[in-house]
Amino acid sequence: PQPLSVLMQKLHTSYSMYYNKKYSATCHVFQTRSYAKIVNTDEYLMHLSRYIHLNPKNLVAKLPAYKWSSYTSYIDKNQNDDLVDTKFVLSMFQRKNQKIEDAITTYVEFTRAQKHDEVNLDKVTFPEDDH
Repeated sequence: PQPLSVLMQKLHTSYSMYYNKKYSATCHVFQTRSYAKIVNTDEYLMHLSRYIHLNPKNLVAKLPAYKWSSYTSYIDKNQNDDLVDTKFVLSMFQRKNQKIEDAITTYVEFTRAQKHDEVNLDKVTFPEDDH
């Protein structure tokens, strides 16, 4: 048992050596360090979720067709996915006394409302409502 950071360092080193040998390269494969961004507001999380789900929009004609995305789990209440827990994010789109289907509809509309390349996630604003 090693810390995850040690595992990631070994993985990066091994892959870098493999890549440089295979392609006769001498450059740094990983130029910048990976880092985590703190999601400190619900508003930021809402926009971040939309941004993530819109990422493959240039790869497929319809977002649900992209099988590596969790978007289908968010928009289909019958989707059974043990890896994705949609309750927290969808609860932000559900008003009092509404069914989950209403929250899903609102999430789909929210996702379609703005192209991800137009969103500056550092300066998001979202109107307050009565969740």
